[in-house]
Amino acid sequence: MSFLVLLRHGESESNICGILSSDLEGYPLTDKGRIQAARCSHEMRGLRFGGIFTSPVQRARETAGIIAGEIGIAPKVDQRLIETAMGKLNNTSAKDAIRADRIRAGSESWESQARRMREFMAGISENTIAVSHAMPIRALVSSIMEMDEIESFGIEIGFVSITVIDVGSERVESIGARSITPRLRSILSGGRSEGGA
Repeated sequence: MSFLVLLRHGESESNICGILSSDLEGYPLTDKGRIQAARCSHEMRGLRFGGIFTSPVQRARETAGIIAGEIGIAPKVDQRLIETAMGKLNNTSAKDAIRADRIRAGSESWESQARRMREFMAGISENTIAVSHAMPIRALVSSIMEMDEIESFGIEIGFVSITVIDVGSERVESIGARSITPRLRSILSGGRSEGGA
């Protein structure tokens, strides 16, 4: 069995400023974001991964770099993990975006995000970490659970949260977890638990 461990990036400057941005550069992690990534890297101790991939966006690359330092694997950039393309909403206030029509603004559709994330997942053949962003992660999870964007609105993907998917069965093992529980550690180590998500 192969598992995809999806991590959202740590808190970044764009997050604390309330700005939506799909820019590749310009919004690094905050000190708090670096601490969040370091905490998550400790959660990965003792687990084996065949690779770590990251969105090309700076906040994700920085998060992946911190985690990679713990697990000893150099991260690779994969465009399919990129932030939602914001269109005309790029570098605008998140409050303004709530009132905007995303499609009219040229923002990437929910379906497009789910499709590219599924394409990435389809190429996984060993336990893999992927550092991405809240919307693409939620789009993938909701697609697996056969929900649309509105139906999955309550799914919370917090900073450096851990979402685990069994790639073969497309079983969601965790969504937005703050730590690797004993059950997840067993699963990721090759065991299987009785309970489940």
